[in-house]
Amino acid sequence: MQVSFSIIICCYNSTPRLEPTLAQLSKLDYPTALVEVLLIDNASTDGTAAFAQQTWEKLETKLPLKHIHEAKAGQAHARKTGILAAQNDYILFVDDDNWLASDYLKNGAAILQKNPTIGVLGGKITGVFETPPPAWMYPPKPFKPLIGNLAISTDLHQYGELKKVNEYVFGAGSFYKRSALQGFLKQGITPLLSGRSKEVLTSGDDIELCLMMRMAGFQIYRSNTLQLQHYITSNRLTWDYFKRLYFGFGYSDWITGFYENFIQNGKHAVIEKPKVQQEIERKQRIYQRYARLLKLTPFGESFQKNKLFLLVEYEKGRKKFLNEEYDKIAVFQNKIQSYSEILSSNSV
Repeated sequence: MQVSFSIIICCYNSTPRLEPTLAQLSKLDYPTALVEVLLIDNASTDGTAAFAQQTWEKLETKLPLKHIHEAKAGQAHARKTGILAAQNDYILFVDDDNWLASDYLKNGAAILQKNPTIGVLGGKITGVFETPPPAWMYPPKPFKPLIGNLAISTDLHQYGELKKVNEYVFGAGSFYKRSALQGFLKQGITPLLSGRSKEVLTSGDDIELCLMMRMAGFQIYRSNTLQLQHYITSNRLTWDYFKRLYFGFGYSDWITGFYENFIQNGKHAVIEKPKVQQEIERKQRIYQRYARLLKLTPFGESFQKNKLFLLVEYEKGRKKFLNEEYDKIAVFQNKIQSYSEILSSNSV
């Protein structure tokens, strides 16, 4: 029996990016009766929903497209709305700048049918750039390429089952078991990270879903037979964007770190604010001192320059979370523990 799919596209002012994404979806080689496309309009102000409908009609596809409005900003809120509305076996998250290969559903179905214990299945993402990416995104080995921070697959990504707690797949182009995601929500298990909104480049919501699936006993899997292109606009190839991105990483990594530590150790670490704040400030001083010793100019063409100053931004994000959310850390940790207790009971 073939599996069915609910494709969820979360959109915020997506008119400039949406047309090629919808065009690729219309070319999917899979029985249309087993597919639904849900476009979640996340408080757009540019007529995204109307534009999507007009584009869809021009494509003359038999796939059904449904629009749903979500007024609360943030990707996690839009995804929640889509999850609750989905009716098919697996949910496939597609961003408004993702172009799926025509065999994406067919190849995904083949993997999922063979292994029903997979909770999350991701693919191989190739970048398509509005303008050529700058040289500083491709440092010499053994340094990790910065291009991977833009949800693009690199040579460092492994394929097959991802067994380590800190291994995850990008949310873009990933399949999720619908019954599990809806089960989470029905039992009050909601993401602690809200995802990116128009104001803040926080991240980690994809990682959090993977961690929840691990708690529930599902596998995390990545396959290079699932080919996806990610269109990258020029504004994402700037230092300003990467500074905001790394700041968001630092802010969000606290929550995913709580999950990872609890899964590995069965308990939460005690966070002492003065001690942690001193450690953060110590790291910032080390990065800045090293940069001065090397007589580096912030955010030049050298990867070495880039990484040092980006790590300073990362620590700034960690410090901001510590200052803003310290009083809530115990609440976050208790929620994660309760999530684990619910999910480990096999009730999802």
